[in-house]
Amino acid sequence: MNVPSPDQWETVERLAPLTGKNPVPAEKSARFRFEADKFDAAGLTSLASESVEAPRVKECPVHLEAVVNRIHRLEGEPRL
Repeated sequence: MNVPSPDQWETVERLAPLTGKNPVPAEKSARFRFEADKFDAAGLTSLASESVEAPRVKECPVHLEAVVNRIHRLEGEPRL
């Protein structure tokens, strides 16, 4: 997870309508457009992560990486 600083709100807004999924799913096509490199399109720099495949955003002051090792379902929890 990339955590931007408050002054990066405009950059975050530039990312909002972009998706890396091509083709854009029909249910999202009215709100999203495909962009192969979303970070570059928003004026950001991709940075390799240390523990996961998804890249980080170099300009963000905080990055969180996590790997799920195990999921414990609660009794009565619906299966997805």
